Amino acid sequence: MKKQQWSVKALVAYLKMKLDNDSLVQNISVIGELSNFNHHHTNHMYFTLKDDKSRISCVMFASSASKVNFVPENGMQVVINASVSIFEASGSLQLYVKEMIPFGTGNLALKFEQLKDQLKKEGIFNDEYKKSLPTYPMNIAVVSGKDSAALSDIMTTLKRRWPIANVSIFNTLVQGPSAHLDIIDNLRQADQENFDIIILARGGGSIEDLWPFNEELLAREIFKLNTPIISGVGHEVDFTIADFVSDLRAPTPTAAAEIATPDIKEVISTFNNIQIKLINNIENIINTNQMLVDTYKRGALFTHPDIIFKNFKLNLDLIKNDLNRWKDQKLRMIKQFAMISNSFKTKTSQTINNERLKLNNLNNNLVNNMTNYNNEIKNNFLKQIQLIDSFSPINTLKRGYSIVEKNDKILNSITSLVKDDKIKVVMHDGSINAIVIEKRFNDE
Repeated sequence: MKKQQWSVKALVAYLKMKLDNDSLVQNISVIGELSNFNHHHTNHMYFTLKDDKSRISCVMFASSASKVNFVPENGMQVVINASVSIFEASGSLQLYVKEMIPFGTGNLALKFEQLKDQLKKEGIFNDEYKKSLPTYPMNIAVVSGKDSAALSDIMTTLKRRWPIANVSIFNTLVQGPSAHLDIIDNLRQADQENFDIIILARGGGSIEDLWPFNEELLAREIFKLNTPIISGVGHEVDFTIADFVSDLRAPTPTAAAEIATPDIKEVISTFNNIQIKLINNIENIINTNQMLVDTYKRGALFTHPDIIFKNFKLNLDLIKNDLNRWKDQKLRMIKQFAMISNSFKTKTSQTINNERLKLNNLNNNLVNNMTNYNNEIKNNFLKQIQLIDSFSPINTLKRGYSIVEKNDKILNSITSLVKDDKIKVVMHDGSINAIVIEKRFNDE
């Protein structure tokens, strides 16, 4: 059988295809020593991973290299997560690295990073889900280990900073394979009791000691809580998954208690300042209004009440003066007429007679006009009196009408009456008291 001839390119491509489709080598963890490490200016990382038996080339592209949270150095033992493939240009076998951590942290560290990346992609660490902490929490739940230093530090801090709060302790396991389940049960109970805030805490420790706080079940339970939660797990440099998913992370249990509560001394000082400001404002308002009252009291309106009538009196005086001037004017006119009359007397008798006749005519006309005017005024006045008299209730009663009252109220309809009602019937010359025996409408 004739053997198949391959080109180099075809052979390398075939081998690459076989490796790329082999699931056994597409997501593997490899432990080895860094050698020939080169952090390229493009931010890609090129290095060799070796042990005492063999070595293999590795490349870590910038997108993955940016997530490395330590400084790789030659001779360092590391654990990588990678896939196996062939670089076709050189035909060399190499690892394409996705993650890298120092070997000293072990598999738990790798598991931690993988879970953290998974939950981060799901978005449960996002700020949009973080609940705001209450300013003055009066009911605080502390979930921590019984008789632990962390619990002691928290209680000491709470008593010092915010002694007026009610603090409930939920003793829980904080270490061991089932500790995370006990923590979950305590968190659920605290959440159901509607506390203002929950503090989840323990002291620091190794990654193995802190592992219950890295469990996925606990992270998802914290995410579902309705109550704001502060994590105080570990020390300043230790982070757990619980820290990332909690609403706020404190570096220590003591810091968690300080973050969760205000300082009562500062609160008292603040409220004292507010009280002083309020008292000052109220006193200023009272003083201002008292000054206004005193000003009004000293005013002429209160010291001389008759000032209210002063303007009316002045107007009356003006009217009186106008009347006096009018009177004086009329008197002068009369004197003028008298002077004219006397001057006419010196004239001839005929002229005097003629003038006297004219004057008499004028006087008669004036008298007649005045008489007619007075009669007209009198007649109009009598008509008005008659009109008013025609509308008088007394005259109406004299014509046979009467007024019906119930409880001193005048009635205008029988709808206001029922049988046995006591009524008062008013006539023009007196009144009678009566009882309703029957009522009947006009259309019945």
